[in-house]
Amino acid sequence: KYANKLQQFCLAHLIRDIKFLTTLPGKNDKDFGEALLLQFRNLFRFWHQRDKIPKNQFSRRMLRIKKRVLALAEQNNLPAKSATLARRLRKHGAAIFRFLFDPAVPPTNNGGEQSLRQLVIDRRITQGSRSVRGRQWNGRIWTVLDTCRKQGRSAWHFLQTALSAYYFQSPTPSLLPQA
Repeated sequence: KYANKLQQFCLAHLIRDIKFLTTLPGKNDKDFGEALLLQFRNLFRFWHQRDKIPKNQFSRRMLRIKKRVLALAEQNNLPAKSATLARRLRKHGAAIFRFLFDPAVPPTNNGGEQSLRQLVIDRRITQGSRSVRGRQWNGRIWTVLDTCRKQGRSAWHFLQTALSAYYFQSPTPSLLPQA
């Protein structure tokens, strides 16, 4: 959210929500969900072939599928659950389909979820913290530990330097990537 203005929504979560529509008792929900699933199946069928298809042809196909999905989301008189998903597609269409046109962007947020995995396990084992100060401490120390890990830096050295800076009134170290 804060790293940059561009965002990619997790397609795995979106597809899970679309599949949920197909399990609802209403025919309109099922039909809407099936129509969306068909478009996303096509999208991923072509996406997995992206290295074999000429770039301009790939872009045209993806744009066509994106337009079909967004056209489905423009339907009126959808049941409540389908209408909610349609609003999300309309509102966040650019972020949902960003991975199609930027090869550096993955279609899921697995990287983000994997970076949180250890924190979730730790919170589950320790039962977290019940005080505001404890939650703040946990959030801050986990941020330091994970940032140092991602940068290949020693968290121990960073904490030593930060404590020395505090006690000896010297410049504090930064968690920003070192050049």
